[in-house]
Amino acid sequence: MLRHSAVAALRLGFAASARADLPSASVGEITAQGSGVGPRVGAARIVLTAPAIAFQGGREVGERFGDRAFVAGWAESPAGPGRVEIGGAEVGVGGAFALELARPATSGTRWTVEIRARFPDGAEVVRSVDLDRDGAAELLRDQVAAAVALSDDARFGREGRSSWGSIARRGDGPLLLRREVLRSGAGAVGERRSPRARGE
Repeated sequence: MLRHSAVAALRLGFAASARADLPSASVGEITAQGSGVGPRVGAARIVLTAPAIAFQGGREVGERFGDRAFVAGWAESPAGPGRVEIGGAEVGVGGAFALELARPATSGTRWTVEIRARFPDGAEVVRSVDLDRDGAAELLRDQVAAAVALSDDARFGREGRSSWGSIARRGDGPLLLRREVLRSGAGAVGERRSPRARGE
């Protein structure tokens, strides 16, 4: 049985027969089983999981946040994982890499990152990504919107303001006051009440 072996053909050979009028062996049945899938990795390549890549004018364009960017992925080939370099410095372990980048002072108007991978069989692959899409403004806008939505005043009301709520016999109608939520249990009141609470 051959395991983890690439096989293109199968040939059977037998020793010569001691008698010329008889065959040296006879075959009743042969069964060959295997997979035609082949290696999982078809060619040497660099796979990027971050940043998200868009193709614009024949260039690979990725996202940055001001003078910062995050680059992650791996380098693979049929010969094995590659040794990865970004900006001339070796990064990653076992072909995988993930690191934060700071924009060099000499990058000018365009920030281009070169990712180079060298593989055990001598093959080399290079990918260049232009970090032209600045997502800092979008991120700041989302943070401001989230801060407003989650402010104490928006969630609980302003200090010094009065709050009213309705509590019925079955226990519905929660009353929100600053950081506390006042609820009544079923049967707590004999009829519907409208208590008032004032924030301190």
